[in-house]
Amino acid sequence: MSEMEPELGLGIVTEVDKRVLSLLFKTSQCLRQYSVFNAPLKRIRFSPSDRIHLTNKTSLTVDSVSEQNQLYYYHGDGRVICETELSDTMVFNTPLDRLNAGISDSSQLFDLRYEALVARHRYLTSDVMGFTGARIDLIPHQFYIAQEVASRHTPRVMLADETGLGKTIEASLILNRMLLSDQIHRVLILVPHSLVHQWFVELYRRFHLTFRIIDEDYCDSFEKKEPLINPFVEDQLVLCHINDVVLNRKRAQQCIDAGWDMVVVDEAHHVDENSPAYSFLADPSFSDTALLLITATPEQLGIERHFAHLKLIDPVRYTTLENYLKESRDYAKIAESIEERIKNYNQKKNCDCSKNGDNISDQSIHAHKLQEINKLLDCYGPGRAVFRNTRASIKGFPQRKGFLYPIDETCRVDEFYGNILSETFPLSETLMFNNTLSVDNTLPVNNTLSVDNTLSVDNTLSVDNTLSVDGILQSRITEQRIQWLIDLIKKNPEEKFLLICHHPENVLEIFEALQQKITLDVALFHERMTLIQRDRNAAWFSHKKGARLMICSEIGSEGRNFQFASHLIMFDLPLNPELIEQRIGRLDRIGQKGNIMIHLPYAGNTAQEVLVRWYNEGTGIFEHYNSGILSVYEKFSSRLCDLFADFLPDALENLIKDTKVFSKKVMETLTKGKDKLLELNSFNPDAAKELIDTVHALDEDTCFDMFALKLFGYFGIQAEDTMKRSYRLHFTDPDNIDIPIPVLKKNGMEITFDRKIAVSRDDIEFITWDHPMVSGSMDMLFGSGAGNSCVAEVEGYGEFAIILEAIHVIECIAPVSLNLNRFLPSIPVRTVVSHEMKDVNRVFTTEFIKKHTCKDKVIGIGIGNDTTWINAFPEIKETLLPKMVETSREHAMKKASEIIKNAKQSVIERMGAEMARLKELKMKNPAIRDDEIIWTEKEKDRYLEYIAKASIRLDSLRLLKVQ
Repeated sequence: MSEMEPELGLGIVTEVDKRVLSLLFKTSQCLRQYSVFNAPLKRIRFSPSDRIHLTNKTSLTVDSVSEQNQLYYYHGDGRVICETELSDTMVFNTPLDRLNAGISDSSQLFDLRYEALVARHRYLTSDVMGFTGARIDLIPHQFYIAQEVASRHTPRVMLADETGLGKTIEASLILNRMLLSDQIHRVLILVPHSLVHQWFVELYRRFHLTFRIIDEDYCDSFEKKEPLINPFVEDQLVLCHINDVVLNRKRAQQCIDAGWDMVVVDEAHHVDENSPAYSFLADPSFSDTALLLITATPEQLGIERHFAHLKLIDPVRYTTLENYLKESRDYAKIAESIEERIKNYNQKKNCDCSKNGDNISDQSIHAHKLQEINKLLDCYGPGRAVFRNTRASIKGFPQRKGFLYPIDETCRVDEFYGNILSETFPLSETLMFNNTLSVDNTLPVNNTLSVDNTLSVDNTLSVDNTLSVDGILQSRITEQRIQWLIDLIKKNPEEKFLLICHHPENVLEIFEALQQKITLDVALFHERMTLIQRDRNAAWFSHKKGARLMICSEIGSEGRNFQFASHLIMFDLPLNPELIEQRIGRLDRIGQKGNIMIHLPYAGNTAQEVLVRWYNEGTGIFEHYNSGILSVYEKFSSRLCDLFADFLPDALENLIKDTKVFSKKVMETLTKGKDKLLELNSFNPDAAKELIDTVHALDEDTCFDMFALKLFGYFGIQAEDTMKRSYRLHFTDPDNIDIPIPVLKKNGMEITFDRKIAVSRDDIEFITWDHPMVSGSMDMLFGSGAGNSCVAEVEGYGEFAIILEAIHVIECIAPVSLNLNRFLPSIPVRTVVSHEMKDVNRVFTTEFIKKHTCKDKVIGIGIGNDTTWINAFPEIKETLLPKMVETSREHAMKKASEIIKNAKQSVIERMGAEMARLKELKMKNPAIRDDEIIWTEKEKDRYLEYIAKASIRLDSLRLLKVQ
């Protein structure tokens, strides 16, 4: 039995090796693996006179126990039963055994255990479980999407919010919610190579989710040690570069064979229908797997590719492109109709509120009208499969302002671009260009081009007429540029600047050049630094009195958010528009307080001027977000390339003019009909506000602070105040620090319960109900049996009495995938009976007992009470205590029956309403899958079946002498 998860029932050992022990919990349909060195498991052995239940639903009373081949055999009622025939749903009343043995914990520890049980119940029933612990600002649309998706059975959706709206956060919230609620266990995330680090850091820093990065080097190393084991099976949470998997047949098949509960694909718009990645994701093994496709540009590479992705999400719903286009033509009319209804609803609501105040009748009418509008949104459009919010619909974004600085560096045109001459500009995740220098580290002097794609010894620039692998229009670290940078910083003495250049070598060169000319606090951030070093430098930069300038390589544009700064310097300029948007997105995000100042130095009359002016004047990317930028780039890449090779001012003006016209047309196409309907269906402000208010209320609950610190204190962890709701944790006894609490560091750590501090300080742990230190500490408390038996004395009642306080827990052993916690989580039931077998629960409340427990008998939270008085009266343990325990159980059963009855009714009402809703929607919207309705009907029956089998388990006892 797992001491930390007794609700799983009895487990059977299925495998043991040198490191890991595997247990199968049959009824819970759950396989757990434990370290053989410190597994929190207890071997169950019954004693004579114990009543045991068997898998064939019979029972027997044990007369004797024998052992053969390391298995226990129970003799009784004329039968001999092997322990493998025991029912795995039995519960165990160990608190009474400890009490009879004279083992007593302190009253404070008993209270802490009960408080933890109540807290766990509230957490498991919370609508925001999995949403509280993220180190993020509370952005309504992100939480709305996360709740909508995570509440579905096997969600298969596309997250398509525009850049800067937080799709990675949305996906991570969904993962965290579904992982913590046991809806999923095995997750595979596939991303482009440049985003592997971003995802790993975001998941770990913000959500405490540690993913294993699996690449070819890892697989080779693993297979040398374990040649017969699939390398994708070893870890539950796996993160991969998508090409490492799909372009290697062996790895692709291993990955498929490993089995996953959810697959997440970032930058999904690069997945072409004819690509190996698409074939991999379309494998029948993934048909029942949850799927999240993430893209900010779902249609930029063509409606055909977008439809292919929808077909991947739901092949039954999306059958042919022709039908999809026909259906899409009606979206504009539907969106217009719904938008008009919403407008009328808001006007009527505002008018009535101003006249009548908060009239309950009016509120009911408005709620009904809003419900009708939401039903229309639910019935029509692609909103079930696609979530897309735009910057136009989500408020809170700053303005962008681009500043162009022509710098006279007296250099030739070809000195500012590498091997970028090309007839075509294919765009992929490797859209980067190589700019190799000659042997003396100088750029070429002449215009001679060689053909081997390298810079020759005689300083000639080569070209092979194809795009190479380093898509940055390079700039030399010249005297003029360094001086320009110094002047810019001096002109803005109170501002922080984020400077991004592509290569780590450039970072170091700029830093060294600045050191020679100016005294300035500069933080560096590049891939040659360790993760800890980068974290510390980012924290230093974020501090008000910290570094004024951070110089980043391209890794700083991947996932790190620096919205506390308003100035962005692009020392070099990517050709890839997505990379430009990614750089700007480090500052241009919801939560940015000021306008974004984008500083762009360039050499006049060069390729740099062509690219800077084309992006600035043609696409407007430095002034506003352009959702169609990828299509615009693909359209004009060839003409752009020609200008790189031959700078012609008139040709540049014509290119800019044509780009403006085409860009406007693309934007209009994307914002019509379907996109508008998607906006309406992707965000419900009222529902989002309710969710955010719930999270905010938990954030501000200082009672949780005290509970968590008390819980940590039991394990010998002392807290010292550092600032508002923040503490420094360290072990009271440095010689006893082998407590396996997740995340806790042996040399101590800083924590905070304040979200604002946590968001601004990556180096401080953010403690919430979702944090593994809290859940891990509670699991250890429950698994150890600490506080489950107590003997104490109470004064101030006025008459003598013997009182038994019993805490039972209602437990429903069921497959974890059912997530029955929604209806019947582990619920503590408190009963108090007197020696006269009367219910005295109302008199002897928890508060009363805390207040009147004899202080001279209390030694400490982890130290037991004096049990002398009970040992002086053996008849209490032999006769009175068993009767009181049985009476307490009877009272608990009555309460539990009512709770179980209410849980059944809740299932019938909620699941019945959901089935009715889905059937109604099915008649109007083919996006509703038949399997969703069938699943809902079957799940209702399964819920009721398992809830009916719920039982109570005695968790803890406190025997009180009252005088």
